[in-house]
Amino acid sequence: VAETSTQEFPDSNLEDSNNPDSENSENSENSSERDISALNEISNETAWSLFGFRGLTPPEEPIIVQEVSQEFLGRILNEYISTSGMDTVYEEDERLYKFLGFLEPEDKLKNIYIDVMTEQIPGLYSLKTGIIHIVADHKQISISDALLLAFVQGLAIQENHFQIANQHFSYLMNRDALLAIDSLSIGDSLLSIGFYGSNRFPEANIDELQINKSGDVFENSPTIVQQLFLFPFTFGIEFVHSLRLLGGWGEVNGAYTDLPKSSTEIIHPQKYIEGFNPEVISINNFSRRLPDNWEFIQDGVWGEFLLLLWLGSNLDGENAAKASTGWLGDRYVLIQNENSGDQAIAFATQWESNSEADEFVQLLSDSFKNSDFDMSTSTGKGVLNQPINRFFEIKRNKARVLLIVSTDEDSAELLMQKFDQVMN
Repeated sequence: VAETSTQEFPDSNLEDSNNPDSENSENSENSSERDISALNEISNETAWSLFGFRGLTPPEEPIIVQEVSQEFLGRILNEYISTSGMDTVYEEDERLYKFLGFLEPEDKLKNIYIDVMTEQIPGLYSLKTGIIHIVADHKQISISDALLLAFVQGLAIQENHFQIANQHFSYLMNRDALLAIDSLSIGDSLLSIGFYGSNRFPEANIDELQINKSGDVFENSPTIVQQLFLFPFTFGIEFVHSLRLLGGWGEVNGAYTDLPKSSTEIIHPQKYIEGFNPEVISINNFSRRLPDNWEFIQDGVWGEFLLLLWLGSNLDGENAAKASTGWLGDRYVLIQNENSGDQAIAFATQWESNSEADEFVQLLSDSFKNSDFDMSTSTGKGVLNQPINRFFEIKRNKARVLLIVSTDEDSAELLMQKFDQVMN
């Protein structure tokens, strides 16, 4: 990797951040200017190295780096979300998560995410300005700063070479696909800085580098936010590592022209490699023929990872993983009774085989309270208490499983009759 770099920066620009006695730690009149210059020098060096081992052509002009405060980074994130269409995504996620009991009624998901990301991420690449914004809270630049800069530089490469943001926008209405794309992007940058750092700074312990860190905002955020935020970091790097082992960085580059479309492919990289395509399920006929007084609110896709988290509220980790494995596709619709205010979700899932569908139904029904399930007819009902009290109706037809989740028991039965009639 070091040989691919066409320029070097002096190691005197770098400080061991753990050494309080560093000669360069004293403030001086021009220390800020010196560090900005050093940041841009390091940025150029990391860019050439990343482009080199990725086999990509570097841009004619280097990307400018700007140091910002965490508060300023939060404002950039807020502006991006407000202008990119992500506002709608967060609004729909908030309604879904509140119905499922993952959020409290007063929680504002967009604000929580912005606060968590502002605390956790080291910087970002602005599509609007073409500038890398990086948070630095001390004068002298450490090796960790250089590696974190390389992480953000990796994100900039993805945008400039693969237009990842445009592809992101095209999947705004499929939250599971967005999670998969984020996992490819972040996993790619994490693996890239591992390659860059281990060659450029062989004396540093790259394994101890933390892109995301412990913090009060993250620790006090809802579990669903923590899990979804961490997923691209934990599963994404394993996914990209699997691609690189298969065909080197060319295979990783190729993933941007054949994006993963589901969290299933990130959790099980071999499925992506084998050409997995999630099944698109339509429940429009049900949405257009709702029973009297029921109105449509929103629809979308859960995906295997959200299903796993939801199942994990009532099953242990091993059984939740068993129940969610074999997912092939799903679609949900959130509806509300305009008279009573009751809400319900109609949820259709498709499985890779009848046996996978049967395992999902069996494990889910085992977690019901007051379960009444007839295996001979593959129908049943029950109550789940965690994370919030909800009434269930369940119906399996071969590899397809229909669920009604409702705030009202009588409504659950009525809606399942209609849902089953329309879908089968």
